[in-house]
Amino acid sequence: MDLVKEQSSKPLQGRRLPPRCILPVIDMSWPSFQQRLCAVFIFAFFFILFVFFQTEWHLPSFIWAKRQPAKYLLFSSYYDDRENLNGQMKGGAAIRLIGLVDGDHWVDDGDRLLCHVRCESGMRSTEALPSAFNSLPIWRYGLAHFLCGHPCDSSNFTWVKVSRSLEDPSSAVTLKLLNTRRSRPAQPRPGLVVCVPTLSKNYNVSELVQSLEMFRLLGAEKVILYKDGCTHKIQKVLDYYSKEGFLKVFNLTGDSFFIPSKRWDYPKLQGGFPDLKLVVALNDCLYRTMYSNRFVVVHGLDKLFLPSSSKNWTDLVSSLRSAYPEGDIFSFLTNPFTMSGFYGIVNPQVIVQVADDSVLEHSGKWVDLRGEVFTCDTRDLLQLLQEDERLDYYNLSLLENVNNVLRKGELWR
Repeated sequence: MDLVKEQSSKPLQGRRLPPRCILPVIDMSWPSFQQRLCAVFIFAFFFILFVFFQTEWHLPSFIWAKRQPAKYLLFSSYYDDRENLNGQMKGGAAIRLIGLVDGDHWVDDGDRLLCHVRCESGMRSTEALPSAFNSLPIWRYGLAHFLCGHPCDSSNFTWVKVSRSLEDPSSAVTLKLLNTRRSRPAQPRPGLVVCVPTLSKNYNVSELVQSLEMFRLLGAEKVILYKDGCTHKIQKVLDYYSKEGFLKVFNLTGDSFFIPSKRWDYPKLQGGFPDLKLVVALNDCLYRTMYSNRFVVVHGLDKLFLPSSSKNWTDLVSSLRSAYPEGDIFSFLTNPFTMSGFYGIVNPQVIVQVADDSVLEHSGKWVDLRGEVFTCDTRDLLQLLQEDERLDYYNLSLLENVNNVLRKGELWR
């Protein structure tokens, strides 16, 4: 059958014929191999662009990067010009990289990293020297700090590229450089900021709101939280506090590389790695707040530090500073864990590296406190529960604040 049908088989005389309406002929046959291959490449190209721009726009200074054959995950980079704290840099300014490393692979293969910075005179490259590597004896993976020497005459650069070689620029990962001299405030704020290393996936709305409101009652100016996945309802809570300005949330990734542990006592683990992301997040938070606040409260959502002789953390810090004028790290005892807990109040400017249970390297004075706070921790055994009447002091205020948040944010639905 013809696609176009003429109105008459004989031509019309005395006038022009109307233009013929020709319909396109569509080939409905199965696409060739070349067409299908082209479609696959186009889809892959746009998918990669989508993932790349999602990471760049939402987390411009918070990038995980995996490169082969070296097994490492770079987390963040900081400009560090503190005196006598930069190891091989001999007190000079350095670029500090924080990440996770496969220690066996790094030692065996002798792999290396290079930092590339665009100075006023052009692109300069320096080798990233491993300044610290911390891992439990039973695990090959661990926290790593790398230091790159300051390659420029000035400190006006704000980005650093990290690669494995000068000849392979395609392997470079771009990280935003934080704590530059231009980005620092003139003076640290007196208010307290709380670092919460990780928010696990099994938290509920009530627990999270109670914890954040308790932080507020205890004098927290801001909370920095690292999220490792959450439900839709929990995300509503995070959005509410973020919009309010009380909360700053960073997304953690890397589940395809590391399996979080479900126990705190690592030697009894039957499988999986310890939650190394918690260690990296803790280091990142202390460096991120290094110049913004005088003191930082390192706290978990599964425990609560209540001052025994002060109304809040602000008064506690004032009394501690009076009793220990040179104190920079105030560590509290955590129960029922047998290991010494690091969680406490610290001056971030004296911290070099921390683990999940201790400060590995610092330049300040350590003050071990065992009676200044009540530690309310989650317990598995009923026999370990202890009555704490101090918590009743905050009962009415906490209940009122939690109800207000649930109502204003429509979080009860």
